[in-house]
Amino acid sequence: MVDFAFDPSRGRSDFMADYLGEGMGSLWRDDTLIETGKKRLSYDNIKATTYKGREHSVFYIPAQRVLTFEGGWPKRFLNYEASVPFVVREFSEALFVYLDKAYSSDSSGKLFPHPKSLRAILKDSLDASVYRSANISIDKEHARKRLVLKMGDGSALPMSTWSAGQREFTPLMLGLYKLIPASAKAKDENITTVIIEEPEMGLHPRAITSFMFVVMELLYRGYSVVLSTHSPAVLEIAWALRMFRGSPDIQRAFCSLFGTTKRKEIGPMADALRDIDIRVHYFKPEAEGTISLDISGMDPGGIDEEADWGGLTEQSSRISEIVAEIPPKYGTGV
Repeated sequence: MVDFAFDPSRGRSDFMADYLGEGMGSLWRDDTLIETGKKRLSYDNIKATTYKGREHSVFYIPAQRVLTFEGGWPKRFLNYEASVPFVVREFSEALFVYLDKAYSSDSSGKLFPHPKSLRAILKDSLDASVYRSANISIDKEHARKRLVLKMGDGSALPMSTWSAGQREFTPLMLGLYKLIPASAKAKDENITTVIIEEPEMGLHPRAITSFMFVVMELLYRGYSVVLSTHSPAVLEIAWALRMFRGSPDIQRAFCSLFGTTKRKEIGPMADALRDIDIRVHYFKPEAEGTISLDISGMDPGGIDEEADWGGLTEQSSRISEIVAEIPPKYGTGV
């Protein structure tokens, strides 16, 4: 926060409002306690870490990422109202700097599919499930740069006309570009952990699968990845990946999941899965506070939160049970 002239001497309430957004100043109370394992996090500890002003080791892609674009181009940090959470403003600034630096000398102006960003198999998957053979390009015909979707017939669509999934996913994809350099380097040397909130927003389940394919690329390159989600589709893939680790033919299963026959190309990524720890936690609200439950087993035959994956499959299971109770002659849907 020190990079944007925030005053570290402000009180706790002001600090929390600065960081989490307007109205969140009272979120941290005198009796607030956060523990992870045997480590206890205090407000003073978090505040001191935030103001060190060093290179960040965490890259945060927020749920409100669609707010980062205005008129088809990322907004600068200081152009936001103070009510907007810091993580949204910081992510928007990161996208602005990245686009300004990476594409200032790129005469093609094409962001997707870009010849040097992401391996071809990942671009093909995203193209089939999100962009449908359209290209994302930088429109330089106007005084101000903007992103447009160029269709096969030559027409250029402004971001306001894109599908919800395309508007939601494009800022996320540009963040992934920053993490997967268009160079010989495997990763951003400063970043160790990637946090992505609600990647499923606006996406069809096939597009969610394509996104999880890219997550595997991040893990393969050495990042730790944290996802927050309300989507059963995300957890289904996490469950499958956990199951694959015990398979003698992990490459075949991996290729089948992500819909590719290019086993030779992604075989090393599949093999690396054996050494990747995939854990799932459910934040359970209780009277005394919210607790984190480890439901990594994800056993459908288990009990309580682990069986219904933290409540994400509870409703669909309930509906299935209700439908199953309908006598066969009435269950025609007519």
